[in-house]
Amino acid sequence: MSPELISESAYNAKSDIWALGLPCYSMNVGRAQISFSSIRGYDSACISTTPLLPVVEQPPIVDPAEELRQRLAELERGEAALLAREEEWRTTMATREDRFHASIAQQEEALIKKYSQMEQNLLHVVRGKDQELKRKDEELAEIRALLQQGIAKLDIRTYG
Repeated sequence: MSPELISESAYNAKSDIWALGLPCYSMNVGRAQISFSSIRGYDSACISTTPLLPVVEQPPIVDPAEELRQRLAELERGEAALLAREEEWRTTMATREDRFHASIAQQEEALIKKYSQMEQNLLHVVRGKDQELKRKDEELAEIRALLQQGIAKLDIRTYG
């Protein structure tokens, strides 16, 4: 209730705003604007007390240039971190590429060795087959010679 209503004097819309402001103030600050122990104490406190304005903490005023410097520093730190991660990634990829090339070289070396062994084995088999063919040719030549001798003997006996 406004002091004008308590003192039964003329009042206007300002009194209504004042009456509405007291509970709003109490809810905002968390305590009553006017302390009293009875209704009569409340009436006299409303008439004699000057309302206290709540203390509102102002946010600190930040220099825009300093704020920009801080943001720029944060961005630079973030960029530095990204560059460091990129460098780490490049190093990792270079290491993997080196390992890959080493692995390919080892596999190539192993294949060359394997094919060299296979070639040697094949040459050995071919030489063996060549020697076997030469022996067979020699045997065939001996058999032909024997056959020709046998045929010649038959011809001599038959015609001679």
